[in-house]
Amino acid sequence: DAVHPLKRDRALASGRVASRPAYALTGVLALVSLVMARALGPGFIAVLGAFLALQVAYSLWLKEAVLVDATAISGGFLLRTLGGALAVGARMSAWLFLCTFLLAMFLALAKRRHEIVLLGSGAEQHRGVLGRYSATLLDQVLTVLAATTIAAYTAYSMWPGVAEKLGTTRLYLTVPFVVIGLLRYLFLVHGRAEGEPTKVLLADLPLQTSIVLWLAAAFALLYG
Repeated sequence: DAVHPLKRDRALASGRVASRPAYALTGVLALVSLVMARALGPGFIAVLGAFLALQVAYSLWLKEAVLVDATAISGGFLLRTLGGALAVGARMSAWLFLCTFLLAMFLALAKRRHEIVLLGSGAEQHRGVLGRYSATLLDQVLTVLAATTIAAYTAYSMWPGVAEKLGTTRLYLTVPFVVIGLLRYLFLVHGRAEGEPTKVLLADLPLQTSIVLWLAAAFALLYG
């Protein structure tokens, strides 16, 4: 991170915080989170433990393997989603699993492409795995993931079991907003060399608009 033009101002990368206190605080917070998780039951504790183990494995090994790094990031989002479902006493459906995984893979690999373009010849110095990726490969993979994510969400919105559970057969009306949002993100990745999800979400009005309209349409269909 110290050689990254955007990340070098972070506390650890800039040297404002030493690594030893940071490691100590990380351990304390991990222990506290496990203790607090007891209130949510053994299932949640297991998910939290798996999440912490995944973060350690990613930091030490998985981040250096092509596609495995993005899969590990997606796994983290899946565990977050599963933990949230357990916390509220809900069941994680196959559709939620599939859409979460595909979207997380899409965002993770879009970020990899952004790093390759932004850092240029210094990409591998920042993150070793970037030297084994290429913008051409990532463009192809992102196109496949965008199409697959749209297909999965479309199938979800029209699935009879989903319609019966949610009480509406018109959830497909939200599909255009998902398509527009993903295509807008692809445009930003290709046309403006963006790829940092948080930055894109906070800065791009068309993308924000598509998300707000999707939420409004879903709310109207489910509760209107």
